[in-house]
Amino acid sequence: MKSLASAALVLTTLVLSSCQPVNPRVSTLWTNIPDIPGYVENFNASQTQWQILIRYKADPARELRTPGIKADLVISRNLDSRTFRSKWTSMSFLFERGGVAKSEFYPDLLNLGSDGGTPLLLPLSFDLPIVVFKKGSLPDPDGLYFSLNFLKDASQHFDDTTPIGFHRFKISHRWS
Repeated sequence: MKSLASAALVLTTLVLSSCQPVNPRVSTLWTNIPDIPGYVENFNASQTQWQILIRYKADPARELRTPGIKADLVISRNLDSRTFRSKWTSMSFLFERGGVAKSEFYPDLLNLGSDGGTPLLLPLSFDLPIVVFKKGSLPDPDGLYFSLNFLKDASQHFDDTTPIGFHRFKISHRWS
């Protein structure tokens, strides 16, 4: 899935797309997603021009509704509400001069975070696949995912026993 690479690229590009200052600049990021700090630490260690300071917020959407200082970046769920549209800055610069291609995102998801064609939010996903197949070993799925029945049928002939035990074996998503 494109999501992990896109997330790292977006985070890196968000920060690097501005001019490069002599002293490191710091941007604050609010998030409640546990996967984000690893990417941020990797980004911070990879360069010295810009650093990201992470602030955990249990509910960033609620924090955005309260008065006070806001974050420079917010990575969270449920930010696509019309309530927040006025709080977001156009992300068009990422596609125009930031090195991010719109083709890296699912068009429908990118459009959900847009207002009148202006991208305000970028979709990120940190969902990893739990079943991985060697390329070409199975036909391409009709949609984005294989159905459970398809996986069951495809796994029927996967077991491969040898005199000393299994060489390959399958798992079942329906085992209790």
